[in-house]
Amino acid sequence: MLDCYGPILDRPVICEDFEHKYPIILKMYNEELDKSKVIYDNQMRSCETSENKPPLHKNLPEVAGALKWAKELRMRLEKPMASFKHIEHPVMQTEDAATIFNKYEEMMELLGKYEVKVYESWTADVDDVCSVNLNQPLVVRNKETNLISVNFDPKLVAVLREVKYLTIREEEKIPDSAAVIYAKHETLRQYNANLDLTVQWYNKVRETVLEVEFPLIESQLAEIDTQLEKAENSLNWNQEEVWEYIQKTRDHVQDLEKRVQKSKDNIESIKKIMEEWSKVALFERKENKTDSLLSLEDRESKITKRYNEITVAGEKIHALVKENLDLFKADASSDIWKAYVDFLDDMVVDGFFNCIHCSLNFLLENTNTKSLAPLFEARLELQVPDMVFQPSLDYGIADGFYDLVEMLVSDIYKMASLVKRLAEHSGAEHYQTDLEDMMELSDMRQEMMDRVQTIMNKAQEYRNSFDSYAYLWVDDRQEFMRQFLLYNHVLTTEEIEAHAEDGVPECPPTLEQFKEQVF
Repeated sequence: MLDCYGPILDRPVICEDFEHKYPIILKMYNEELDKSKVIYDNQMRSCETSENKPPLHKNLPEVAGALKWAKELRMRLEKPMASFKHIEHPVMQTEDAATIFNKYEEMMELLGKYEVKVYESWTADVDDVCSVNLNQPLVVRNKETNLISVNFDPKLVAVLREVKYLTIREEEKIPDSAAVIYAKHETLRQYNANLDLTVQWYNKVRETVLEVEFPLIESQLAEIDTQLEKAENSLNWNQEEVWEYIQKTRDHVQDLEKRVQKSKDNIESIKKIMEEWSKVALFERKENKTDSLLSLEDRESKITKRYNEITVAGEKIHALVKENLDLFKADASSDIWKAYVDFLDDMVVDGFFNCIHCSLNFLLENTNTKSLAPLFEARLELQVPDMVFQPSLDYGIADGFYDLVEMLVSDIYKMASLVKRLAEHSGAEHYQTDLEDMMELSDMRQEMMDRVQTIMNKAQEYRNSFDSYAYLWVDDRQEFMRQFLLYNHVLTTEEIEAHAEDGVPECPPTLEQFKEQVF
C-alpha cells in the first residue's frame, strides 16, 4: 500500500490524515513477525517429532520441500520490510521500530540456519547413496518365492527428485555425484521402466502358471533364469551394455508371458463355450409357459439345432487346444503335453456334466409332486373292446410312454458324443461313456424312470377301475335285452351249464328290476 500510494502522501491534506496511521502499520508488521515466529517454532517442533519430516508441499521431495517452505516464509517477511526501509518518518526512529528490525533480522538468521542445516544434512549422505547404489545388481531374487524385483534403491530415486527441484530453485550448489547421476536420469528412468515391465511379466508367469502348465514352460523359464543371472550377479547400473541386455531380456520375458497369457485366455474361451450348453435345457415347455406341456412337436428340429451347435463348439475347442500346443511349443507325443490335455479333457467332461445335469434337472423339477402343471399328456381312449392310453402306458409296448421318456433321456446323453475326445491317448472316442458312468447323473436318470413307472402303475389302476362297466361296451346289447326280459338278468356260464339239458327256466323282470336297470 505504501508503494502504491507513497507519492500522494506528500500532499498536505492526505499526509495529515495518514499521520496517525504509521504506528498502526508498525504494529501490524510486528504482529506479522510474531505470527511468522510461531509458524517457524511449530515447524521446528514438527521436525523433532516427525523424524525431520515436517508438512511439505504436495509432490515435493523432502529437502526441496523444506527449502521451499523456508523461502516462502522468508518472502512473507522480506517484501513488507523492503517497503518499510523506504519510509521517511520519525516513527521509524522509535524504539518500537528498532524492535521490529531486530525481530526481522532474527527471523532471517533462523531461516538461513534452517536452510543450511537441511541442505548440509542432505549433502552429507548423497555421495555414498550415489556411489553405492549404482554399483548394485540390476535385480534381486527372493529365494523363498523365486520372484524378482528391480534393485534400484528408493534413496537414489529420492536423490534424483531432490536434484530436479533444487535445479529449478537455482539457489543451492548441486553435489557433483548427484549432478552426474541427474545428467543421465532419463537413461536411468528408461532402464527402470523397462526392468519394471520385465519383472512384472516374469513374476506374473511365476505366480499364475498352473501346476499342469509349469512342465510345459519349465525349460523356457530356465533359459530366462539363466539370462537373469547376469542381472542378479554382475551387471550394475553403470555399465555400458546394460541397455542392450535389458532390451533382450525384456523381449524374451514378454514373449513367454504373452504366450502363457494367450493359452489361459484360450482356456477361458473353452469354458465360456461350454457354459452356453447348460444355459437352457434341451427340452422345454411349449413357448416356455409354466402351464404348457413339454414341447415334443418340434423335438427333431430342436435336437438338430442343439447338436449342430455342440458339434461346431467342439471344433472350436479342438482348434484352441491345437493353438495352445503351438503357444507352449510343446511336443504332442510328450507325457507333459498329454497330462495337460488330460486336464483340459476333465474340463470338457465337467462341461458336459453341467449340460446333461441341466436337462435332466428340468425334467425332474417339472415332474415332481410340487409341480403345478403336468409335463406330459396321455389320453385314455375307448377302442372296443379295450380301453387304451395314447401313448401307451403298458410295459413292453414299442413307442409307448416309457420308451418316449427313455428316448428323451438318451437324446440328452447323446450330446456328450458329439465332441471328439481331446485326450486321444485315452482310447475313448467321445465323452458319452464317461457321463453315463457318473453316479449323480445315473441317479437322476433312474429317479426319472422310476417316476415314469410309478405314474404308469397309477394310470393302469385308474383304467382298471372301469372294468366293472366293461359290459357296457363289450357285451351285445340285443342279447343283453333278450336275456333280461326272459330271466331278469344276464345268464352266467354256470347257469347255462347247469340247465344245459332242459334250459334255464324263464323269470321275467319285475318293475323294480326294470327301474334299477334304467336308473
